[in-house]
Amino acid sequence: MPIYKALLKYGSSNFQLEILEYCDRKNAVKREQFFIDLFKPDYNILKTAGSSLGFKHSEETLAKFRAFKHSEEAKQKIRDSRLGFQHAETRIKMSETRLGRKLSEGTLAKLSQKIEVMEQKLLTLLLVQLR
Repeated sequence: MPIYKALLKYGSSNFQLEILEYCDRKNAVKREQFFIDLFKPDYNILKTAGSSLGFKHSEETLAKFRAFKHSEEAKQKIRDSRLGFQHAETRIKMSETRLGRKLSEGTLAKLSQKIEVMEQKLLTLLLVQLR
């Protein structure tokens, strides 16, 4: 029985929610799997932490997925995203988020070095083409 049905049937007062352990985000899936293996909970739909392997959608949900149709505009955006194309509005938003950002001295030094290397390569290429 799914947890939501059990909550309706038995009432929320017959259940408790406990934090078993605090951990870093990078270890969360490992720790979740440890506790799934340890307690073997009845209400966990998935037996593997961080995975949807084994989950089955209901027939009703699958029918909704099959019936859904994307608009032509949405289809074009999907095609463009798969090709790596960025819409002008996306580029503008990305640019706006970088405005006013202060770079550290170390980052500025690295950028200066890269620019110098690129200028030297360009100059070398031009000289080779002139010969």
